[in-house]
Amino acid sequence: MNKIMKNIAQMFEGPAHNLVWKNIYNEIIDEVYNKYNELFDAYYPAFSAPYPKRLAKEEFVQELKNGKEIKDEFQLDIKITERELTLEERYNKWFNNNYETGMERYFNPNNPPDFDNEYYHPTPTKLITLTYNNETIQYYE
Repeated sequence: MNKIMKNIAQMFEGPAHNLVWKNIYNEIIDEVYNKYNELFDAYYPAFSAPYPKRLAKEEFVQELKNGKEIKDEFQLDIKITERELTLEERYNKWFNNNYETGMERYFNPNNPPDFDNEYYHPTPTKLITLTYNNETIQYYE
């Protein structure tokens, strides 16, 4: 993981902070996918049929999110989880990105914000967590 990017990400909050963590996430995915390709070639040499289909990068990421079969088969030390944000969490992320710290915020669960309204765009809906080599990063999507 790029230490400079990590240090920068820890200094800021808001969209810039999230963008740095998303870039680190993408770098890690690239690294793990390259490792998967190398291991796939070692486990299944060319012309040694039958062998499983090599996963495209998007399929590979989806497999990592869905289960541990591919992680176990190729001994990859990575875990990706996605979680939908509650309405209150979405409101808090939007509020923190649009208002200065110290301002009062009030979330009314009986009258939640209409996140389909352009006023609330962009508001994240998911929290993505990636754990790799005992380090965890999170970003919002």
